[in-house]
Amino acid sequence: MERIDVSQLLEDPKEHPVLQDLKIFYDRAKLAHIFPADYELYIQPNGRVAMVDFDKFGTWADDGSVLFPWGLTMTPEQTQDLLTRIL
Repeated sequence: MERIDVSQLLEDPKEHPVLQDLKIFYDRAKLAHIFPADYELYIQPNGRVAMVDFDKFGTWADDGSVLFPWGLTMTPEQTQDLLTRIL
């Protein structure tokens, strides 16, 4: 286990080389029907990016919709819109 430096939050991954890795992460999560919904990205002193504080997940349905355990459902269009904003 490594200590995570949380002094430099990466607020917009679109402006960082980690974007391609994040897209791969979402592609793999979709294959497992998991929609990661709440986490933070922090740039580490060595240049790596740490993804921490996972606490919300949804189920990614085959039709592209996402179902959250607290009752919220996102349509495929809403899901795509969200992904377009963060990726």
